[in-house]
Amino acid sequence: MKLKLRGEYQDCLRDLAGREVLRFAPACNTIVYRALDLIAKLLTNEPGMSGILYWAVGSGLPAWDAASPSAERGTTKLVNEIYRKRLDPERDLSYDSATHSLTVRVSFAPDEAVGTLREFGLFGGDANGWPDTGHLINYRIHAAVEKTSDNSLERRLRFTFASEAMPVPLVNLVGGLLSNRPGLRGIQYWAVGSGLPAWDTNLPPVNLQATKLENETFRKPLDTTAQINYLADAHTLIVRAAFDFDEAEGVLREFGLFGGDATDEPATGFLLNYQVHPAIVKTQLQSLEREFQLTLGSGVSVAVPELTGLSMEETARKLEEVGLALGEVREGESALAGGGEETGRVTGQEPQAGLDVAEGAKVNVEVSALPFVAVPEIRGLMPEEAATVLERRGLSLKFDEETRTEESELREGSIARQNPVAGARVGRRTAVSVVLATPFKTIVPDVSGLTAEVAGLVLDKAGLALAAAPYRAQGTETGWGKVVEQNPPAGANAPTGSSVEITLSAPHTVEVPNLIGMEPDAAVAALQAAAAVVLKELKLPHAPAGLTLGAQTLLESAENVGQIVVQRPSARTRAALFSTVDVSVATLPRSVVPNLIGLELEAAGAALKERGLGVGKVVRQENAFQSNRIFRQEPEGGKLLPTDMTVNVTLATPILVTVPNLIAHTRAVAAATLEGLRLVLGEPVVRPSALPPGSVIEQTPAAGEVVPIGTTIQVTIAASDLPVAEAGDEQAVEFGASFILDAAGSKPATGKKIVRYIWTLFD
Repeated sequence: MKLKLRGEYQDCLRDLAGREVLRFAPACNTIVYRALDLIAKLLTNEPGMSGILYWAVGSGLPAWDAASPSAERGTTKLVNEIYRKRLDPERDLSYDSATHSLTVRVSFAPDEAVGTLREFGLFGGDANGWPDTGHLINYRIHAAVEKTSDNSLERRLRFTFASEAMPVPLVNLVGGLLSNRPGLRGIQYWAVGSGLPAWDTNLPPVNLQATKLENETFRKPLDTTAQINYLADAHTLIVRAAFDFDEAEGVLREFGLFGGDATDEPATGFLLNYQVHPAIVKTQLQSLEREFQLTLGSGVSVAVPELTGLSMEETARKLEEVGLALGEVREGESALAGGGEETGRVTGQEPQAGLDVAEGAKVNVEVSALPFVAVPEIRGLMPEEAATVLERRGLSLKFDEETRTEESELREGSIARQNPVAGARVGRRTAVSVVLATPFKTIVPDVSGLTAEVAGLVLDKAGLALAAAPYRAQGTETGWGKVVEQNPPAGANAPTGSSVEITLSAPHTVEVPNLIGMEPDAAVAALQAAAAVVLKELKLPHAPAGLTLGAQTLLESAENVGQIVVQRPSARTRAALFSTVDVSVATLPRSVVPNLIGLELEAAGAALKERGLGVGKVVRQENAFQSNRIFRQEPEGGKLLPTDMTVNVTLATPILVTVPNLIAHTRAVAAATLEGLRLVLGEPVVRPSALPPGSVIEQTPAAGEVVPIGTTIQVTIAASDLPVAEAGDEQAVEFGASFILDAAGSKPATGKKIVRYIWTLFD
């Protein structure tokens, strides 16, 4: 049987008000091989393993923005993990047994996962809050997403389980284990049954929906350590069971494996496989052995294809078709490299063609020397981007000295033309000459003497735009409201789509109203109303307004915040029609945000108070930074912030791990176990014991306790040599110590405090 798993995800950015800013189209992501290993460990009940625990995101590499690589199934961690969030099984994970789909949801709040995100993955198994820990389940490299403190990022990922002749309860159990459904375990029992006598002449068809045996007569618990074997290279589980002479006697026609919430009672649990067969009569003189195989993924092994003579593109494509990956590429001398024949062809490979290897394995190749390379397409790229792309091919960039720029529909400053063209084969170190794009030019029409409204229509027809109001004004005796100046001037060449600024004649003046104490929006209305009477008298349209609000500057003040405190020209003076009034608006005094990183919350509050600021939202998050110290703040130190505003901080809390059981393990094994969990083995105490020398006999804290990473675990090690007390010897023995008696010796009374004891010989 083969179990397959595929995944699809979708992103959504929301602003601080919860409004959807951007929704990305659904996209696939790669299920990596470690996911198959995790499923196997969950099915075999390996201690310390859980389903999906964390959603991790990373910044990846900036080079991915130009050419994003495809994710490899052999990936075990993110390239540059910057944040991971613990998932709540009840809120964030849900498995639908009807559609065999597992949905994972996560929401990164404004203060979480801030930065440029290019990769993500789910972690389970033995994962904790430390980056790169646990079993990576899926991996995706995507276009850069700018996650800021002004938005939240919602992600939804859906795993779908596909099966080939796969029992439905087994698929549902895998989904339940990955979603951490309470009360479920992996494979637990092997059961047999007598079925129906009618099956002796006509076996029923395979029933993938079966939930129990037709007539279960005996079930036996499995020893997962001894009876289940996982072949990691082939991603295959092999389950073996043996029924002894006195077990499962009678006529047997059916058998199956049970797990999930199975008990010793018949027909309990998830039926993980179900098989019917011709009758077997098992008597007391017979034992019965059975084997079941489950393959996770798409296959057990793959035959390496013949690659000799293929180009690199053909090689990569052929390997991908059979489920293998391209490994190391080495250049070597070959007859293919000479005589003017095409180069860059495979001349050797490892492993050799025809060998069976695990799916996903890498094939290393040797290619003929590559004196010639294909020129890549760089049109539309900015020069610095193009230089990077060319450098990867051993080429360089240069600008055409005769024609440095030309008009193009491409963005300004990007590459409009290249020589040699894309696809041409050239020698390495060849310089590719480029011409940069400039916008198409348009002759600016003459709009003098026109009203602003008509000037806008004329400019639009010419492929230009009228600069936004307010317009500059110039006093004249006649022709009010008409264009008297324009920039660029008539007849000049201007980029298509650019704006033309105009100056309007203003033969009349308007008394400037008092704007002090108004907010800017109210001032706009007051200015428009002050000039409306003049416009009406002159029979001019109401738009543009006769007076408009000009430049707005900020003036720090603790009073009248948000209101106009200064205006130019001042109130009750007269200003030209269509002119502007500049104002200063009161704003709270601003302070430089101090750097709070590394401070405790109380010290951070004091530092902010000195600047007239306060502590805002406090988030506590697992991090390797010093406990109860700030490791992230928003805004960052050095930013300007109005007084009385607050700064959000994130405090580090210890990353917690569960102390493993070290009893009976050697000191070396204990040290390695603790190191993997980022715990520290203390200097052991040696004490005599009847346990094997060098093994752990006591530990503090005890197994199962939850402690921060970095905690020192103290252990007591069994002494390599126990003291021997011979008859007649006088020895001082510590209370609770162990010792060895000789054949003719005796021992002290149980529970007595031994300070000094004289050994005597009893006749």
